[in-house]
Amino acid sequence: MNISRILVPTDFSDMSIQGLRAAQHLAKLWDAKVTPLHAYGPGQSQKHDEKGPIDQDLVNNLNEFAQKYIDKDHLAAGLICENKPVEAINDAASDFDIIVMSTHGRTGFTRLILGSVTEKIIRSSPIPVIAVENADPLSNGNSVLVTTDFSEHSYRVFPFVKDFVEKSGAEVDLVHIVSYEQYQQMTELQGTQSKYARRLKQVVDEHLADISDKVNVEVVLSNRSIHEEITRLSSNKPYSMVMMATLGWTGLDYLRLGSTASNVVRHVEMPVYTINPKTQ
Repeated sequence: MNISRILVPTDFSDMSIQGLRAAQHLAKLWDAKVTPLHAYGPGQSQKHDEKGPIDQDLVNNLNEFAQKYIDKDHLAAGLICENKPVEAINDAASDFDIIVMSTHGRTGFTRLILGSVTEKIIRSSPIPVIAVENADPLSNGNSVLVTTDFSEHSYRVFPFVKDFVEKSGAEVDLVHIVSYEQYQQMTELQGTQSKYARRLKQVVDEHLADISDKVNVEVVLSNRSIHEEITRLSSNKPYSMVMMATLGWTGLDYLRLGSTASNVVRHVEMPVYTINPKTQ
């Protein structure tokens, strides 16, 4: 997966800095350009509710803000959009390869209540999204957690996984989670773990052969929900990132399936890469 253009929405808040810091790390890996974007809703003031051309001071402020966190060799000119944030980000996304954004902005949402803009972007973005609460794991960690339910949707993360591993040297923990709540009787679980372990190895051979020496596979049986188990796994190891698709094998619409990704983003401390196959 080639990444040459990274879009980073920001509202100038301290929390949004994490998105810029994460983008800087990725820009170094891919030698990419980072474009900061600031959107303000129609009717919101630039200066005293002035109308007309975008205030050049706001453009300058955006560029100066981004320069504190993005090396000049990787920084592109910022974008100012008079539109609601979700619409502005999605409209701009077609010119970029990936969106990197903080999970929280100036509204001050707690971790248990995901910032509404980030959640909507995860569900609707036409390109992959990395949601960031803390950018430090990207540089401190040396492995990534990747989930699959063996659906074609879940395999859509693999191009990014392969490229990230090749550029960073990270190892991959490829995990399939079997929740007890999927089975009516415990006897149905007999042989499940070994069956899925064989299937995971087949997935590696078919989709991740180029980095197979970096991939560890594991089937996890859990009495937790899927997102709770992902959160538990991520807390037990210093991962750089969690990578997952927002749609899976069940075929339900994104309002149901997207909740797993959103819940993971709410609760884990490392960046989360998501791709919504429905919008790609």
